[in-house]
Amino acid sequence: MLLVWRIGKGRISIKDNLVKRGAQVGCQNYVLCGQYEETTRHIFFAYSVIIKVWDKCCRCVEIEFCLPNTLRGTLHVIIIVIT
Repeated sequence: MLLVWRIGKGRISIKDNLVKRGAQVGCQNYVLCGQYEETTRHIFFAYSVIIKVWDKCCRCVEIEFCLPNTLRGTLHVIIIVIT
């Protein structure tokens, strides 16, 4: 639950959050794909590998995989699944 809260509040130390706080991070692309900016949305919900992970997790708890269009909606789904 702490991770979900931190994601929702933008408290994860990823490049876009660090830049917002004035840190120098160099290239802002996500190091695992190198194609897109490292954002919370990309790392946890849009990165092609994580989409497959979410799909497998949903299958394990026998729910249909569908990520909402918003970060808030996605976090709501996660909270429902883990509670």
